[in-house]
Amino acid sequence: MKRLALLLGLLLAACGKPAAPPYSQESFVFGTRVQLSIWGAPEPQARQAAAAVMADLDRLHIKLHAWKPGALTQLNQALATSQGPHNIDAELEQLLRLSQDYATRTDNLFNPAIGKLVAAWGFHADQFAPQRPAPHTLATLLQASPSMGDLHIGQNQVSNRNPALQLDFGGIAKGWVLDREIESLRQHGIRNALLNIGGNVRAIGKKGDQAWRVGLQHPRQAGPMAWLELHDG
Repeated sequence: MKRLALLLGLLLAACGKPAAPPYSQESFVFGTRVQLSIWGAPEPQARQAAAAVMADLDRLHIKLHAWKPGALTQLNQALATSQGPHNIDAELEQLLRLSQDYATRTDNLFNPAIGKLVAAWGFHADQFAPQRPAPHTLATLLQASPSMGDLHIGQNQVSNRNPALQLDFGGIAKGWVLDREIESLRQHGIRNALLNIGGNVRAIGKKGDQAWRVGLQHPRQAGPMAWLELHDG
């Protein structure tokens, strides 16, 4: 099974003449387009599996939203007001541990703790409007240097030693959610599917007797600049 983060996040379906069209659904969550194609399953089974995926995506979109009310904004408010420990559920604990591990592996080049800095540049808005932070705001946030290392993660609990820390999972949420939904499809007995969440793509099985194909969108021209085949396993 392969997962590819595709440039500009555009999934292009492979050309060909299938024996029957796949069951497809689309949605828009995490600020991006979601496309799900299921091949070779009876329509009632495909519909049920797709509905479960879309419902979970809607739920997690609210839960992990960086600025609208939800579990993540509630946690950020708690982390900003006191060290804690603060209670978290198993999903947030898993995502925090994974984020902390990736931050360590990348020497903090991956850093979901800089949510205040992201917001200061205007990204925490439904309609993005670029803005330059005031120099003193930028200097204060950079000097505070929040990182995932400021968090102590226990079993269903998290503590924070840096009040400048604010979590923003924009760099990891889509991939983490993608892995979850692929497992959901498998649990619903789906053996052949392609799921694209904003250019984060995973495949199960095949599209008929062929591999799933996705296109890399050309940045300056219409259509793909290359095609990739995704193979299960």
